[in-house]
Amino acid sequence: MSLKKFCFLSVLMTASFPGMVFPCAWEPMSSYFGEGSDKDLYYLPDTHFDSEYLRITDQLLDLTVEEAYRGAQLSFYMDLPNYLTRMAVAQQRAETSEAEALADALAENESKESFLEAYRFLRDLVNRYAQRQLDLRIHGEQGWTFQEEEHPEMLEQRQLQALLDVCPDEIPPQFRLYLQGAGAFHSGDYSRAQSSFSQILQLPEAERTHKTVWALFMLGRCAMELKALDEAESFFHQTQHAVDDGFSDPLNLHGECFGWFGKIYLERGAFVEAVHAYVEYRYQPEKWEMGKESLFILFQRIFSQETDLRALAQDDLSRQLITAWFTSQSRPNPDRVKRWLESVALLPRQEELPGAGQLAWLAYHHGDMEAAARWQKQSDEHSLAGRFVYAKLLLREGKLEEADALLKALVEDTNRDRLLLFEGHYPRVTGASVRAAEAAVLLKQDDYIGALKNFAPVFLEDAQFLARRILTLDELDRAMADLKSMDPQEVADTLDTGDYFNETEYQEALSGFLCALETVHAQRLARLNDWSDAAQHFQQAEALLKEEGDPEDAEDLSAAAQQIADLMRRTKESALSDREKAQLLMDAGALIRQYGSDLLGEWWLFQEPGAESLTEGGRDLLSDDGLKRMDASRNVCGRQYSFRFIASDLMKEAAELLPDNDPLTAKALFLGGTYLKARYPKEADFFYKALIRRNPNLKIAKQADELKWFPENFTDEILYTPRPPEGLRKRDVAILVAKGALIVLAVGLLLWGLKRRCD
Repeated sequence: MSLKKFCFLSVLMTASFPGMVFPCAWEPMSSYFGEGSDKDLYYLPDTHFDSEYLRITDQLLDLTVEEAYRGAQLSFYMDLPNYLTRMAVAQQRAETSEAEALADALAENESKESFLEAYRFLRDLVNRYAQRQLDLRIHGEQGWTFQEEEHPEMLEQRQLQALLDVCPDEIPPQFRLYLQGAGAFHSGDYSRAQSSFSQILQLPEAERTHKTVWALFMLGRCAMELKALDEAESFFHQTQHAVDDGFSDPLNLHGECFGWFGKIYLERGAFVEAVHAYVEYRYQPEKWEMGKESLFILFQRIFSQETDLRALAQDDLSRQLITAWFTSQSRPNPDRVKRWLESVALLPRQEELPGAGQLAWLAYHHGDMEAAARWQKQSDEHSLAGRFVYAKLLLREGKLEEADALLKALVEDTNRDRLLLFEGHYPRVTGASVRAAEAAVLLKQDDYIGALKNFAPVFLEDAQFLARRILTLDELDRAMADLKSMDPQEVADTLDTGDYFNETEYQEALSGFLCALETVHAQRLARLNDWSDAAQHFQQAEALLKEEGDPEDAEDLSAAAQQIADLMRRTKESALSDREKAQLLMDAGALIRQYGSDLLGEWWLFQEPGAESLTEGGRDLLSDDGLKRMDASRNVCGRQYSFRFIASDLMKEAAELLPDNDPLTAKALFLGGTYLKARYPKEADFFYKALIRRNPNLKIAKQADELKWFPENFTDEILYTPRPPEGLRKRDVAILVAKGALIVLAVGLLLWGLKRRCD
């Protein structure tokens, strides 16, 4: 067919080809004392499957390749689900590879660019059609892709196939036949697809160097669709042999075959072989996520039916991966866990068993402490999982000191370990989880300083709770001194998660958690009205944040704290007038209202200060002494220590130093009430009434009286000034003198009369 005729048909049929549009379609920090925490002294975290997988398989991945693949998915197809992004990325790479090979094949053709454009056009039609068919198979009519206009599906298939059938003859047969076979495959015409792919293999080797591997692979795919598993397995093996023989494989179909081997074994019920195939598949470049999903699908299939689990339990690789799958789930199906534990329980009670530590972990999670103890004994003496479980079993027996010693040793070992565990929704290094467990034991033993030091690098929220509610100020000083002497590398070793595909939560470095604790220290001092010392600790927090390169907010706080300290100090100067003292108090109150939530440690919106409620597990971590300390600290965490009340009290104190009908008096009362009116209207009512009572000559008082509440804005406008009393007139003076004379005369006559009677 001529190129001109092909272009005419292309335009004609594209006009009726349905367009495709792609529609555009957060958990708190984990802690022992956080709201809703489920942790207690005996808590054992979930594991992290990827971390366990790497430990079990000892596979070393090229993380750069995995990240680049993720980047390719996100940068080009951000709005699509994974199954479509993977197809789209593969299609794009196939187009690039084909364009290069086709350009070489057409190098001598004068119309090379036109034929390349024609091939790209056909390839794009096949790609879009394949995407939609996959989407429809998964989601039905309401998929992620949809047609702008309604067209019968069979008409579209005929349109596509007709266009592929008139592909220009100048395009080399291996490319032309492959496109025709791909179109038939995605249309569900597998016999026609097999015919096209088989014709490629009948070409001389020199004429199919680029498409031999692709044709063999797609023949395997066709056989899979037709449920011919043996035939499919044979073609996938031939695919790998062709790659070994040197045929082009730009899409790594050699590695892709391992995934299909896994599916074949899964369909046959050969689950052990399927596990091994999927592990090999996951090791292939860019198959990390797909391999994990395949393993999870396999495990779901195994446990969703009455499978004989003995062979899986006896196979070291299968046993460890299935156990890791269970321990990495926050709420695994208890019946499935029970089945698995019963199956592995039949294994010989030999001295050591690969993965026994993880089985102890699973049994502990399942509440079977007897099985946990058994598997712990069969674990490698260096097994982190086995030793961690053993420490928890010791705690259950009340052996705090033995458990503490074991956890201390584990912290040192895990500082060299990059395995991850899940604390809530956040993956953490095992060293961090073990350090937190040790902190819980120390807390139970009333070692508050030791507990804070262990919590600080890993569970900062818990360290802040201890600093705020449990430790005395002297203890907090000592704890901070010890933390500041820590080796930054030790902290880095505890927190470093390596590059696990950016899944791990960002952890603060040494200066980060020191800054947070210095801030709590400063807030406690501010609540005690010790603004001078509070300012010093805010300044230390600022210096630590400068190390992190983000000191702006800390600079504002330290400056505000210092200003408040200076203002409050000056109010004690005897040389100042009452008016000057009042202005200083008002300035301090305004600063506390502006920065108070950070200066005093209040950031919540709907919770009374100091009303933190601990879960049962959190309270169990505290001894009687710890609970007493917490209750006592509530005295400086109550509502009266809220920045709103402290600021309004300063305004009240200022108003008491000022006269009535003074704009400054009115402003102090207005601001004091405004600070409280939204959240504490009952307490604000005092300021409202005082504003009206003491300032009848000011407009702000009149407005408040009319509104029966505070106006939106303050005004210092004076309505009128009462005239001072005038001097007494002469007539009034004469009358007063006359009255006085008469009174004196009357008194004199009375006294004279009394004297004569006595004589």
